Amino acid sequence: MKITLDADYFAQNALHNCELVNLEDMLQNGTIINGVMIEKPHRFITAATIATQIILAVTSSSYGGCTITLSHLAPFVRDSYNKFLKKYEDRGLSEELCEEFAMQDTRKEVADGVQTFNYQVNSMTNTNGQAPFLSVCMYLGETDEYKNELAMIIEEFLKQRMLGFKNEKGVYITPAFPKLLYVLEEDNIHEDSKYWYLTELAAKCTAKRMVPDYISEKIMKQSKINKYGDGDCYGCMGCRSFLTPWRSEGNPSKALNYVEGKGKYYGRFNQRSCNN
Repeated sequence: MKITLDADYFAQNALHNCELVNLEDMLQNGTIINGVMIEKPHRFITAATIATQIILAVTSSSYGGCTITLSHLAPFVRDSYNKFLKKYEDRGLSEELCEEFAMQDTRKEVADGVQTFNYQVNSMTNTNGQAPFLSVCMYLGETDEYKNELAMIIEEFLKQRMLGFKNEKGVYITPAFPKLLYVLEEDNIHEDSKYWYLTELAAKCTAKRMVPDYISEKIMKQSKINKYGDGDCYGCMGCRSFLTPWRSEGNPSKALNYVEGKGKYYGRFNQRSCNN
């Protein structure tokens, strides 16, 4: 006798288990949800909100867990900063004051955007009848240009997870989602490294909320140790499995939107199979 798991989904053969959502493509180039065109946002808080709508749509068409990476949201933090900076420049303030006030406003928007993201994810119900099974990857190494902006988002996610959510009785609890994936790398594992403060914050968060999960960039990039890493570091899917590498070398048909020599992970998924 063969046993079919997730038998209630058996008739829907197009469903997939879990995925790494390509937020970068959909946020930068626009997307369509339920017949409505969603254009590129120009502020972080808007991007964070649209991200939750994308997550709801994706998880409504799958039965496993999905993963996003915060590096795809980082460029919109700079957009917000530039918007605030221009506002104060138009008021004729000094350069120093413009930058100071713009950063204050940006940090407030990041806090508001992360709070909105967390509330949305935990209060929405997809077609599976549950909150989206979501993991959020926090990997500084995914960007060079927007690393400082990414660090701001990571810091806020960790702080808000440490605080927790109030339940129906007004008591702070640990929310089930999103799961947090924190990548340990050269920029954050040494006490004198620039982003060591994030690792300290992650450790405090672990002590209080038992998250985030940790991924070692060093180990993942040693392909002979981790056969699935093949020199790349990337987030796992909600099911905690890692996609095998898919590269473009020597195969032009796969080269669309690929970076030569770099694996393609976001925008891919695990396809399930059922036996009967």
